[in-house]
Amino acid sequence: MALRGTMHTLMSQVKEAIDDLTQVIDMDDDKASTKLKINCLIKRGSLHIQETREVEADQDFKKAILLDPNNSDIYHHRAQSYHIMVVMCTTTYTYHGHNRKCYKSKDNLRKPVKNLTPQSNYNRKTLSIKSTK
Repeated sequence: MALRGTMHTLMSQVKEAIDDLTQVIDMDDDKASTKLKINCLIKRGSLHIQETREVEADQDFKKAILLDPNNSDIYHHRAQSYHIMVVMCTTTYTYHGHNRKCYKSKDNLRKPVKNLTPQSNYNRKTLSIKSTK
């Protein structure tokens, strides 16, 4: 299951990967080692980040830490996920900020368009609009 989950991840089949990784995580301890479960929790957490499910990702990293608080890989991947969340948040904020500015300036963009008529002639040299009336 863990290997198949990894293969689904590599093939960008996120839902299938999460399903397989979840099966391993939910296995009894005698069927799946703690190390394997931690590996699956890290992979599933990373997939949750990829799908912008930050809460689920954080829960997976916390579960992995409970299983082995001395495992540096968990902290490394959790730090990467936090970084990705900050970048996504900043990008979204920047996009919407610029989008608002663009929306506010739409009236300025409409003014030249109002001057266009079917009889208008566009002069490429001067980049101005001349009416042919």
